[in-house]
Amino acid sequence: MESWLDSDDVDLLTTGVLALGNFARTDSHCIYMVENKTMDKLLEVLAKNNGVKDDVRLQHALLSTLRNLVIPKPNKGAVIQAGLVETILPMLEIHQPPVVFKLLGTLRMTVDGQGKYF
Repeated sequence: MESWLDSDDVDLLTTGVLALGNFARTDSHCIYMVENKTMDKLLEVLAKNNGVKDDVRLQHALLSTLRNLVIPKPNKGAVIQAGLVETILPMLEIHQPPVVFKLLGTLRMTVDGQGKYF
């Protein structure tokens, strides 16, 4: 499924992100996905799809998966350093309720308990 992240087909890409998000439901899987650099690939895809005119379904899937990845405490610093915050800041311009909801949840989970970074 990770290879689907290289697809130009938005449906296949979205399906791959959703499938990876399903694996990112336990701390051990999330930690593995950050250590294995799957998180970097997800951030690359998000950086290409973080605008107002991009596919809302893909944005929602990416934010859901990234939110899951930042829940384990060991992942928070790594994901912040990888550029999550800078990548999702342009999404503040998107006013689609599903994206806004996931964006705020992702930001909240990212900074939760991370006072030393901010």
